[in-house]
Amino acid sequence: MSKFQYFELPNPNSVDKFKRKFLAHTEDKETILEITEVQSDTSMFIGQNIVSNGSFLNFNQIDPLLLAIPFLNASRGIVNDEKKGFFKQIDEIFKADDNSLKESMQILQSNKRIFRNLKKICEFQSHDPDEKLDFFRLDNQKLKSYLDQKISKAQELFEKNEQYFQFQKLSTKEKISDSLYFGIEYVFSYLPTQLFNQLVLETRQISIDDFQSFKKTREPAPKYDFYDNQNENQFQQTNDLAKQKSKQVTPSKPSTTDKKNLEAAKNTKSIASFFQKK
Repeated sequence: MSKFQYFELPNPNSVDKFKRKFLAHTEDKETILEITEVQSDTSMFIGQNIVSNGSFLNFNQIDPLLLAIPFLNASRGIVNDEKKGFFKQIDEIFKADDNSLKESMQILQSNKRIFRNLKKICEFQSHDPDEKLDFFRLDNQKLKSYLDQKISKAQELFEKNEQYFQFQKLSTKEKISDSLYFGIEYVFSYLPTQLFNQLVLETRQISIDDFQSFKKTREPAPKYDFYDNQNENQFQQTNDLAKQKSKQVTPSKPSTTDKKNLEAAKNTKSIASFFQKK
């Protein structure tokens, strides 16, 4: 894990201070993994003893361009029927107003895949190609097309693997199908609320109330890797979606060794501590 650098970003569609956790590859300057905690009611063994909390961390490779969207949206300023906002350079787009995000912004600035694919979702101006004075402005039509592709890929993946998803089946007359919900839920976590409502829900004539109501009856959509560096139509499943029913085991009386192992587990460092500079 020495080739990865830990960083955090704020949740783009939440008003709280919840931070999302990532790892960036320090050599290829392209690969970014998202760290998610998988909650589980199952137990796990430490030595000969059973610990009730079987939650674990999952690392999923994502498209780094998704992480750039909230900052591109904020950098262009006010957007309406008369104004499309401002063009900005990369260092202006990923500018850290909060010192705690300074390192995270540097990682996004230097990510080669973000820079290479910005034209997929942005208008572009080059004032001096020799000096690399490139300016970008988020474009809603381009962004909508990009998000539609992501949602379509997620829908296709869902339909191919529907047996793994244990969503509660409701009436077929609903406005949102299971596969569409899966696709929408995937992009939801990367978008500011206003953009999500405008470019994802409204264009599909889905109200936020319909989405929230449907969301309550479904489990969160598992994370997938839609990393399309080689082939736009290929998917790499990064989660084991099959649910395992855990057998109930009656724990035996812990030995002295078990007690030492449990004590050691309590003092385990957080994931972030392994990536801090020494």
